[in-house]
Amino acid sequence: EAGFAPRGIEPAPEVARQASERAGCPVRVGTLEDAIFEACSLDVITAFDVLEHVPTVGEALTRLRFALAPGGLLAVTVPDFGGLWARGSGARWPFLTPWEHVLYFTRRTLRGTLMRAGFEDVTFHPTQTPVSFGTLAVKSPLPDVLVPDAVRHRGVGLPFGTLFAIARAPGID
Repeated sequence: EAGFAPRGIEPAPEVARQASERAGCPVRVGTLEDAIFEACSLDVITAFDVLEHVPTVGEALTRLRFALAPGGLLAVTVPDFGGLWARGSGARWPFLTPWEHVLYFTRRTLRGTLMRAGFEDVTFHPTQTPVSFGTLAVKSPLPDVLVPDAVRHRGVGLPFGTLFAIARAPGID
């Protein structure tokens, strides 16, 4: 409705199918690493909870910058490894999952990673972190029986725990 022609990339085939159906736009099965982009072909790219899973994040971001039109925007979210929740929780932080998160970011490292890939004007914005009660219970020192199955998959949006950054591709001078 806003004039965008959205499309997506998702590595899990069933998730890609469901996303395509729900969003009413094409969602291709694949990864960021194997995606093919035309130069300057996109105005906005979102990568929500993606970068922490990409071992070659610098290369991937450089490819995304290549795909953005001059002045185009990249919006990303990643778990906030430098935030109070992560630091206070230590090994109990729910997003400390090295079997799936290959990278962790703080504000400083995310800004630096984006700028090294050629992005400009990196800004951070407030957002919420969706988390299920079951995830919280698993990482909690409290007994598992305190979170009944009826509420295990329900969750909340916490006002901390996620970095939300917007960066701009260089414009034409």
